[in-house]
Amino acid sequence: MRWVIVPIFVSACSGSGLNPDLGGDTDDTDSTEVTNISPAMGFVEPDGNYDYSITVYTILWNATDPDSDATIALYYGSETEAQTLIVEGLFEGTDNSYEWDVSQVSNGDWYIHGVIEDEKSSVTAVSPGAINVAHIIDEEPTFSFVEPDGVDDEGDASFDIVWTDSDSDSEAAISLFWDDDNTGADGTLIEMGILEDDSTDLFSWDTSSLTNGDYYIYSIISDGNTSVTTYANGPVTVYHNQLPNLTIIEPDGNDDEGRDEYVITWVDEDDNDDAEISLYYDVDDTGEDGTLIVDSISEDDVADSYTWDTSAILEGDYWIYGIIDDTRVTVTSYSAGSVFITHNPCMTTSTISVDIETVSVAFDVYLDGSTVDSTNTADDDEAKLVLYNTATGLSSNLPSMWDDASDTANYPHIQSLIAGYYDIYYEKVNAGDNWPGNTNYPLMTDVDLTADTMVTVDIDTIDVTFDLTLAGVAVSSVNTWSDDKGTLWFHDPVEDDSFELDGIWDDNLQTQTIPYTQRVLPGTFDVYYKSVEEGTNWPINNKALIATNEDFGYSRSVTYDVEVVNISLDVTLGGQSITSANTSSSDRGSIYLVDTTSGDKIDPGTLWDSSGGHALTPFNWSIFPSTFDVYYEVEASGGTNWPVNNDHIVEDDLDLTASGSH
Repeated sequence: MRWVIVPIFVSACSGSGLNPDLGGDTDDTDSTEVTNISPAMGFVEPDGNYDYSITVYTILWNATDPDSDATIALYYGSETEAQTLIVEGLFEGTDNSYEWDVSQVSNGDWYIHGVIEDEKSSVTAVSPGAINVAHIIDEEPTFSFVEPDGVDDEGDASFDIVWTDSDSDSEAAISLFWDDDNTGADGTLIEMGILEDDSTDLFSWDTSSLTNGDYYIYSIISDGNTSVTTYANGPVTVYHNQLPNLTIIEPDGNDDEGRDEYVITWVDEDDNDDAEISLYYDVDDTGEDGTLIVDSISEDDVADSYTWDTSAILEGDYWIYGIIDDTRVTVTSYSAGSVFITHNPCMTTSTISVDIETVSVAFDVYLDGSTVDSTNTADDDEAKLVLYNTATGLSSNLPSMWDDASDTANYPHIQSLIAGYYDIYYEKVNAGDNWPGNTNYPLMTDVDLTADTMVTVDIDTIDVTFDLTLAGVAVSSVNTWSDDKGTLWFHDPVEDDSFELDGIWDDNLQTQTIPYTQRVLPGTFDVYYKSVEEGTNWPINNKALIATNEDFGYSRSVTYDVEVVNISLDVTLGGQSITSANTSSSDRGSIYLVDTTSGDKIDPGTLWDSSGGHALTPFNWSIFPSTFDVYYEVEASGGTNWPVNNDHIVEDDLDLTASGSH
């Protein structure tokens, strides 16, 4: 609370003379006049602690006036200047609060100023903190088709319509239509009421009842204020194809033997005689994972047979399968039986037996010396053990620590394994307050599991208190929001183990969650910054190196500062600014940056807004300082201006370690 202190003046007059108010003769009687006592006022709210509103805000104050004749006027403005009247004529002795309608107040941080005055004097006061007014600006919704895109868009029973959309307040709804041309928006409804806020951005359109032909897709997105109509770049061709048919006649499993060659026969059918057939041999009659014999045999060929050269094929039983392809669908057919390839008609067969040696291992797990139970484990706070066979490198997952169905621990646990030596690793399932968030942590190496045995694993953890600052400033609502935040990622380059901070910001409470303590497994880690939500304050990097070889071998507290520079990056084409003269939705490109230190890829996306018809450069970024290589890749090559190259470096070692324009 801030109070404004004003002095109280008392004056006394004495002497002879005529009192002009009373009249009469003068006398020697002393008279004393007490002047007005100035009122006082001080604000209670806003006080600078989470004062935020977009509709109505309650202003609170304390005020006194011994004469009880004061009135109060309220204004808002900067900390030093009262700029706009809120209300006047409030009486000092009333509620000492006012419900301020901020719905028409422009966005910003506003201090409240008060003026309390009586008949003879006035006193001003200013609130100790500001109220943040932040209206969401209702911008026109946007919509852009991903599919159909005019390239090989064909549907038989269905077609997946895919798009991207945006709406500033996520209140828009989408309707989809098909049309017999790409103009007029006078087509037939496919689906309506699709929410823009739905993250799927896909609708599977049932085309099974449509006749063959071209169908143009358009959308109407509306947020209640504005509707935007968008046609896809090309039509969907609906074609109900009759499946081709293929049946392998020989081999059929009856006395089929080949030495240097074998004749494969079949019957086939295709409605428009444009299919092609490929033949394969396989060691079984499933999986379609065999070896090609021949391809591109015309279905229209009347021979329906092929002489297979088997002279170089190893002896054994082989199934034949064919794949018939009419460019729209493929159909696979296996032979009813196998053909026996032999280069020695007197050869005999033998049976080989393989004995797989297994062991039974009992695993018991402790967390910091305590058994796994409901005091330290739950379905949202658990981990698992992963076994790696040291001879083969193959992995086996043991059950997670907690059985969600029975709500009980899974350990002790008995597991059947192939006998051998194993490394035992820790891997999080759901990291909570008790189980660490590490993803690939070695617990034990070269464990002898060549005989039935019991293995006890005690997982020792440490508690690390993490704090994070942004450019030297603590995390707060001044620099962090639900859509503008980052976090830290920790990586052990030797073991490829990693963990990530749970988060720095509570979206529900709109407040920071750090510093906080997180449980981890001890080790040495490199520390990286990564963006969570891209805004204007936190860097947009996905993997920016902050520190190396950080020792987390013991419980400790640590603070990391995320450096940030503000970059404006402009892109030109052949020395010319990007405009509609050289760029369009069908002729455009994009750039991306690669951090030369961490290999982090920053992908700002396209250089051209196809729906709006304007350039998106210069890019204005908050970025973690480093040196970057800049790459170009084509997005749409339907024109003559933008190069068709992809992943082409256009500038190397671009120094972005200080704020500036490039």
